[in-house]
Amino acid sequence: MTNREIIWQSIRRLGCFTLHDVPATVSTKTVQSYVEGLLRTGYVVQLMDGKVPGRWQLAQYQLIHDVGIEPPHVTRYGQTPTHGLQQEQMWRTMPILGAFTARELALAASTERIPVSVHSARHYICHLRKAGYVLRISPSLGTAPARYRMPALRHTGPRPPRIGRGGTMHDPNLRGNERPEPPGPRTRDKP
Repeated sequence: MTNREIIWQSIRRLGCFTLHDVPATVSTKTVQSYVEGLLRTGYVVQLMDGKVPGRWQLAQYQLIHDVGIEPPHVTRYGQTPTHGLQQEQMWRTMPILGAFTARELALAASTERIPVSVHSARHYICHLRKAGYVLRISPSLGTAPARYRMPALRHTGPRPPRIGRGGTMHDPNLRGNERPEPPGPRTRDKP
């Protein structure tokens, strides 16, 4: 579970909270940064500023816009980062398409607010393929691009696997060390 998910679950559970009400597994600085973003985007409001003459009191916040279990993607400055949202859109689109090229995936996963480039689609497909989530069903030949598909058993849940540092994949749908079965040698990843 990510820090953002831990913070958001705590905020939803409490409704009214201070920065110190979030579990100790997340640093106060991380909580403060996320809450600042939620405050700037209208998910929470500040009830008390924490500055009481003659004594210290923590600022209190109230959740006013609960969007469900998925934590809002906001930066400290109230902006919406699009990188993770692009991956989320592609992850949800792949099973719907069945077989696809990078261009087809980019077009189908794009929205007006969050467009997905062909480059981003290729990059995500490449990492998903290395991790065993996606199979190449036909190679690139001449002007025909490579085609891919995601077998139903490799769609692990609603949250997209994320590309970490060094190209590692983290799948928030899986617990512990579970991973989808690897596709085997590259020459045998046709269905």
